[in-house]
Amino acid sequence: MELQTGSWNRLDFAGYLRNEPSNENLLSATISSTGTLSRLSKLEILNMNDETSKFITSQSLRWQTRLRWLTILAAVLIGSTIGLGTFTFNYGGGTSYLSNDPAACANCHIMQSHYDSWQNSSHRNAATCNDCHLPHDFMGKWFTKADNGLLHSWAFTVGGYPEPIRIKPRNRRVTQGTCLHCHQDFVHAMLPVGPGDDMLNCIHCHYSVGHAHH
Repeated sequence: MELQTGSWNRLDFAGYLRNEPSNENLLSATISSTGTLSRLSKLEILNMNDETSKFITSQSLRWQTRLRWLTILAAVLIGSTIGLGTFTFNYGGGTSYLSNDPAACANCHIMQSHYDSWQNSSHRNAATCNDCHLPHDFMGKWFTKADNGLLHSWAFTVGGYPEPIRIKPRNRRVTQGTCLHCHQDFVHAMLPVGPGDDMLNCIHCHYSVGHAHH
């Protein structure tokens, strides 16, 4: 392989020699640098190889140092996130939300009045919060619980929610479904006839069965 003349510097030429080890046997070579022909001895060629090795080594050490610091930073961020999340989960009684205990809902102060009104209701001994506010199928129950838990956590953390809180239309549909599920033997005659037909919500007439405000 012939060495092409052109604008070569010492590192370029040393790299050429590394790619073509057989060329290290050359006693000299003619290259063009800044337009002037010069001859390089074998000693200069070996020196250039040493300079290249030092350059590559310094670059490698620099990247290793950066990678080490990035790894430490990532470990600190991940550890802090996990630690803070674990502390918050335990401090907020997170495991209680996996239970069927209505008192868990009162962990948030804004829910206290709703918990108190449930205790005054006729359903206190018949239905828990989960019985009325979560679907009765497995997937629907846990999806709704996770969805509401995430939204409630966000709202109660950043604020901006109305007091007292209001039930959303989608959760109103859930409560309607649970009413029909438990009382289907009594309300089957009131159910919609056609697929697109509608009916009054149960709480339109039975407003205080779940939460009695008196």
